[in-house]
Amino acid sequence: MNDSRHMLADFAWDQRAGVWLRRELVAEGFDDRSLRRLVKAGVLHQPRRGAYIDRSVWADLSPEDRHRVTCRAVLMRAKSGSVLSHGSSVIEQGGKVFGFDLREVHLNRVDGRAGRREAGVVQHRALLPATQVRVVNGVPVTSPARAATEMSTLVGLESCLVTTNWFLGHGDMTRAEMREMLAASRHWPRTLHNPLLEMLMDGRNQWPGEARLSYILWRHSVPRPIPQYPVRGLDGALVGIVDFAWPGLGVFLEFDGRIKYERHRRHGESLEQFLLREKQREELIVQLTGWTCIRVTWAQLGQPTQLAGRIMRVLESRRLAA
Repeated sequence: MNDSRHMLADFAWDQRAGVWLRRELVAEGFDDRSLRRLVKAGVLHQPRRGAYIDRSVWADLSPEDRHRVTCRAVLMRAKSGSVLSHGSSVIEQGGKVFGFDLREVHLNRVDGRAGRREAGVVQHRALLPATQVRVVNGVPVTSPARAATEMSTLVGLESCLVTTNWFLGHGDMTRAEMREMLAASRHWPRTLHNPLLEMLMDGRNQWPGEARLSYILWRHSVPRPIPQYPVRGLDGALVGIVDFAWPGLGVFLEFDGRIKYERHRRHGESLEQFLLREKQREELIVQLTGWTCIRVTWAQLGQPTQLAGRIMRVLESRRLAA
């Protein structure tokens, strides 16, 4: 097994995300008094003690990008051999997290020393082979399969599916890689739900809303649908792909979420135009198939029992009508 410490020994930062350390600013002629004054005046922001960034830049960042900046500030002051892990690794690689505390940066230490938790930073002791470490955007991170498995020690199964399905659906890892990592982690603490994660993970449910909904359906014993089901016209041409379908019962389900709007809206298309086009697509599918459509929003995922009950009632009514 290769030791990742050799890979990180000569690591050079090429992506600072605008972060400057106190010692660097002091070398440029600033002192602590002037730095405090700039922070108070709203010119600088401190993502971490001893680290600074332009306040206007910070204000425009999303919560996830603020976490990425904070991770860089932590790594710039950390001992050599530290690697972003868990949700911090997921976010740096463009993955999705749900239920992960963005206020905490997670690191794996490969120097053999014990892990510890301090204000805003959780250090984990880890033996990382080189195959489980990569450099993304100039930052050392655990691999997608490793990061997704690490997440299973922090969050529940629903949240794990959000991250795992994202990486699978976007081709960042394979099912075989994830299964191998899950097997390797079977003695890790707080991973009792990993066999269920292996059973339920599905790259076809790659978007967070769909991943969460797939968990809710399983958790409430709703018959398992077919994800990303293609619907074709009489001439065989593809009319659309629905998020979930129960073909035997004549029901399909569409998830309405912000990410879906962003990925399917055409260039220059307003939200109203997009919604109208979606409604027309849904009507065409209903006309062609005679099926019933169920629409689910992100807010409804917060009431899983009521949502599952509504879906079950629709399925049952179609079964009785058959």
